[in-house]
Amino acid sequence: MALSLAGCAADRVLRRQLTAADRAIHHARFAEAERALEAAELAGLKLWDGDPRRAELWRLKGDVALLQNQPAKALPLYEKVHAAAVKAYGPASPEAAAARLDLAELRAAKGETRAAEALFRSALSDSEKPGAGRGGDLATRLSDLAMASQAEGKLAEAERLYRRSLEATERQFGPSHPLVAARLNDLGLVLQSQRRDAHAEKAYRRALAIREKALPAGHPDLDATLNDLALFLESRGLYADAEKLYRRALELAEQGKAPRSAARPNYASLLRRLGREAEAAALESGSPSKGKP
Repeated sequence: MALSLAGCAADRVLRRQLTAADRAIHHARFAEAERALEAAELAGLKLWDGDPRRAELWRLKGDVALLQNQPAKALPLYEKVHAAAVKAYGPASPEAAAARLDLAELRAAKGETRAAEALFRSALSDSEKPGAGRGGDLATRLSDLAMASQAEGKLAEAERLYRRSLEATERQFGPSHPLVAARLNDLGLVLQSQRRDAHAEKAYRRALAIREKALPAGHPDLDATLNDLALFLESRGLYADAEKLYRRALELAEQGKAPRSAARPNYASLLRRLGREAEAAALESGSPSKGKP
């Protein structure tokens, strides 16, 4: 009877301290969270090792470490959470998948993109199946990893991840969805950075074709694609082709009663490069350019 009462008391303390720690973490009061977690850990020692609240304790400790920029300290804690979830619920359970997502985010934060990708794919494996409805989740995670790699100058790795993201998006939504255009635009940018101009142009033009069919005049995503392709063509010295796209962006922005197009300052810069100062000044003042492409 005494052991039973002790177990009930430990259970109450554990629940109370875990709740207090979670609340403190959400308010970035990490010292307070650590004190609550220490109390929870003492109470948890009296519980069965497989109790899911022990895993919650480890997860919260990992969150505190990660939020304080201590990924090396967070890693073994998240690994314990995953092992506990697999043992208690099975490797294909939602609990185990959630633990793998935490591990993937941690690996991504450490710049370990391949390890993070493998964990994302495992955790979101259902998204690979037709009709599962989570392909967008995987595509977004891969795109985030690609952007991180691109920011670090790892262009080949970024390209590989952007292509994986594109494939996942196409499987989920079909080849003509606006999200596919977004992936293509990102891919075009990284290909352009690698000076693979023919491949970059192909990606940009496919993105533009999708967005012209799917989006209304003046939509910011359509404007961005026209602007990106125009900048790309201008960088290759194809000024007449770039001007056509800049003018197209301005026309669509006017048709859609959109705010100022992102293409306007870039078009003005091109006009100055071509020695057409008066047209550039008129464009910057808000008047449409009267020049011919």
